[in-house]
Amino acid sequence: MGFHLSLPFRDETREPVTSGEFEREWVISRAELSRAEREKRIDDLLLKAREKEEHAFLQHVERTLRRNRLRLVRVGQELVLRKIAE
Repeated sequence: MGFHLSLPFRDETREPVTSGEFEREWVISRAELSRAEREKRIDDLLLKAREKEEHAFLQHVERTLRRNRLRLVRVGQELVLRKIAE
């Protein structure tokens, strides 16, 4: 079973301005799902997997922003990627 997280943004660091997206995908094996289902802990398995992957996703986004001296800013309904002024 596959899952996907994404964080779309408008990239103002490029000319012309484009849309961008941070994303992460992961898979839970059929064997792991079957075992959890037999043990009646499927909800727990899915929740823990999502929490773990969300944490890894956010760490990746934060590292990428720091490394490239960028920041995400909310402008109305959108997230906008901008360079940090020096």
